[in-house]
Amino acid sequence: MAVSVQVYVRASTLLVCLVLASTVSSEASYHGYPRAGNPSRITEKDIPNFHQVDADLFRGGHPDCNGYAKLAALGIRTIVDLQGGAVGTIRGCEKRTGRRNLNFHIIPFEIWFGQTAVTGVSDQRLRQLFGMMRQAPKPMFVTCKLGDDRTGVIVALYRMRRGEMSFQRAEQEARSYHFHPDVLIGLKLTLDRYRDRRKVSALPDP
Repeated sequence: MAVSVQVYVRASTLLVCLVLASTVSSEASYHGYPRAGNPSRITEKDIPNFHQVDADLFRGGHPDCNGYAKLAALGIRTIVDLQGGAVGTIRGCEKRTGRRNLNFHIIPFEIWFGQTAVTGVSDQRLRQLFGMMRQAPKPMFVTCKLGDDRTGVIVALYRMRRGEMSFQRAEQEARSYHFHPDVLIGLKLTLDRYRDRRKVSALPDP
């Protein structure tokens, strides 16, 4: 009887360890994935801080004309513009280069400087953004000027809402791609609110 109990305890312990290892491995693979390669050969000059997040989402700074052309060749269908100017830049690129294939669906969602530095972005606005992302053609490209702070927060929320990362992992990834929470207090306050899983669940699944 004692032997059976010991076997049961050991088997249960092994099962728990396997589950934990699987979870850690899954999160670690997500955490390393954006750095694992650049299938499009997009350079820092084309798009600053460019990375693939998952099959549906890419991220980076504002592209130059060559960058937009490479996004089109990559099959990007939606641009989530967090700092404004994408439409004008794309039209200018079409005129300058003669290209007519930059027909992206644009989601204009400007996060103003006062929001980044002080007030943050409201839950209501973020729900609106994620609702638009849910309806948008995939894959999408999320962008702000440098692809670090505004983009970092939105991608972190996306990661959490999709169940790809915990809050800690998503924040760590954002920092590794140059998110500056100690400087942009408004964005830090915005992200910190989503330590609450109920708030994450209230976002539409993008």
